[in-house]
Amino acid sequence: MLGLHINLSEGVPVSSVQEVGSLLSADKVFLGKAGIRFASENGALNMDEVHLPLTAQVLLRISVLH
Repeated sequence: MLGLHINLSEGVPVSSVQEVGSLLSADKVFLGKAGIRFASENGALNMDEVHLPLTAQVLLRISVLH
């Protein structure tokens, strides 16, 4: 069995930073767990941007396996 841990809170995104700005700090890294939670609770998180890093991470792992 193979598992994948999706990350939306730490480090740099594998997707384009221009496309996921609401998930990132000024340093172009994810906001962190508390930052993502705060952005979500205050309406600053663009949910349309959330699927991009999710998809990019899955596609990256699939390409590594093949």
